[in-house]
Amino acid sequence: MAPDATIGSMYGSGPTRSFLGIPACEVLTPLEADAIVLGIPAATPYPSVGSYCADGPNAIRRVMAQYSGALHHHDFDFGEPLLPHGTRIVDAGDLPRDEDASVNRSRIGEVINWILEAGAVPIVLGAMIPSRSRY
Repeated sequence: MAPDATIGSMYGSGPTRSFLGIPACEVLTPLEADAIVLGIPAATPYPSVGSYCADGPNAIRRVMAQYSGALHHHDFDFGEPLLPHGTRIVDAGDLPRDEDASVNRSRIGEVINWILEAGAVPIVLGAMIPSRSRY
């Protein structure tokens, strides 16, 4: 394989700012989606290092961009396309990050619960979901 031959170049992927090149949305209401990708840059900033993984959600988006051209290709593990036709999925960007862990955790729980109540599946990039959410 040539050094510049990547999965992305084989499937025609290009740079994208959203997860897998799916549609981005900036406002979650009103929203009709089957799944919502949500970046959570930090739940608990540590006094010694702060939110050292704050760029985690965007790092995941950058790495996964190479697969954006293959969303509708056959997934042999599941026996169907990676993203079946008609699946409504959006990338809602990242939650704001605060240096106060309780603010982050409360915000995460509220947004995750809102997504679940809207009947969508949350796909979280980054920090863990607090245990008090219903998820």
